[in-house]
Amino acid sequence: MEENFNLVAKSRANYYTPGSPVQFVQVELLKGDQSGDNAVCLTFKNIGPVTVTGLDVRFRCKAADGSVLCEEDFTYEELQAKTGDLFGMDDAVFVTEQAIGSVDVQLKTVYSGNKKMALHEKKRVRLPSAKRLPADMAARLEEKTGRKGLKYVPQSLETGWYCACGAFHPNEENTAYCSECGSDRVLLQNAVSSILQPAQPKAAEAKPLEADEPTRVGPLPTAEAKAEQPGESTRTFDAPATPVEESGKRVKSSAAEHFVNNYKADVQQYEYEANEDADDYDEDASQDPRDVVAENIIRWVPALTVLICAAIALGGFLYCNLML
Repeated sequence: MEENFNLVAKSRANYYTPGSPVQFVQVELLKGDQSGDNAVCLTFKNIGPVTVTGLDVRFRCKAADGSVLCEEDFTYEELQAKTGDLFGMDDAVFVTEQAIGSVDVQLKTVYSGNKKMALHEKKRVRLPSAKRLPADMAARLEEKTGRKGLKYVPQSLETGWYCACGAFHPNEENTAYCSECGSDRVLLQNAVSSILQPAQPKAAEAKPLEADEPTRVGPLPTAEAKAEQPGESTRTFDAPATPVEESGKRVKSSAAEHFVNNYKADVQQYEYEANEDADDYDEDASQDPRDVVAENIIRWVPALTVLICAAIALGGFLYCNLML
């Protein structure tokens, strides 16, 4: 008589292997409904660009007290796992009567047709634990997105990103969609941001235009109106609201203030340098007329003095020779 195995517990992998086209995703512990035996099933994901046809792994199962129950190799054969596909969850790698406390998995070789890649030298990297959302926020996120099992905070790490379902996507996967729950990374982060931000105060009533105020063409289009415009993709979730002050004005971010301050400093420096250039090129135009007269006197008086002295000396010489 065929025995059915029911899910007892599952745990996601807390590490990944950089550079590997296959990643270990999670381990599931099943229990037989008749024998009571414990079965271990491992799940893997193909994140590479080619179809995976086989995989060799080495696993180690330990009891709750840390003793090793089993350490063996296992080969997954006759696979046709395309990019983003999960596999292995239907094959039990180990069955035992004893309680299992932990499972460790090491990737060995991945096959793609006649080609194979050895993974022995690729070191695993430890992952930080996914952060859980409060129960009320998780319920609001599931309601907002229409998806179940979103219990974690979406996180961006140097090595990849965490989805709200708890799935980790390394940079090698290069995807904006979760291959397990189907969530869009950007839309998911926007949904969480809109839940985290407080409710916006109601907009102040429109002020009548004053006589000297320029005529306004019309109100800016709302997010709903933009979404309805033809040719523009419609997002399922609302974008995060912009924080506002009590006066209703937008709050400048520190990055924006830094940019504005730097821009003003650049403008002042440019104006200062421009003024220095103007002093160099427009020096005569900015002088006082009296300064011009004084400059002319200083320039021509020495020459005139020399000519007068020369004339007096010449006249004295002629007088002495002719008259005496």
